[in-house]
Amino acid sequence: MNSRETATAPAANSQRIVSVDALRGFDMFWILGADSLVYALNKMAQGKNAAVASVAGFFADQLDHVDWVGFHFYDLIFPLFVFIVGVSIVFSLSKTVEREGKVAAHKRVFRRFVVLFAIALLYSGGFSREWPDIRLLGVLNRAGSSPWWSVGYGDCSSR
Repeated sequence: MNSRETATAPAANSQRIVSVDALRGFDMFWILGADSLVYALNKMAQGKNAAVASVAGFFADQLDHVDWVGFHFYDLIFPLFVFIVGVSIVFSLSKTVEREGKVAAHKRVFRRFVVLFAIALLYSGGFSREWPDIRLLGVLNRAGSSPWWSVGYGDCSSR
């Protein structure tokens, strides 16, 4: 085996699911701002070949939210993220329950919920606004709370 094969070969005892990691990477690519790249390509394509401009325009159009009439690709990015979190949490918590027990798994999910919710509150201005204007259900708040609710529901429904 040469050095190139060793650097790219997965660890023999790795139990990661590559397809979930690839999907997470694809989703994070869009969450972190790949839409800016598509918008820039669309702007560069204007005035060029009509077919290229049309394709670039189509992709740029897919990265805007639709106002109550169907959906675009952009509207699927966050639900895909929540789906990936749900899939990942099953594998992650199963290992935690095996190693440390159910209570430790619940503590881990609750701690993650509290940290993500606090970061989300700080990011959106914290308590600097009046009560009705404090943002409690932003994207990060939901990303932190959805696993907490899922684990609680799963616990209750498995009895």
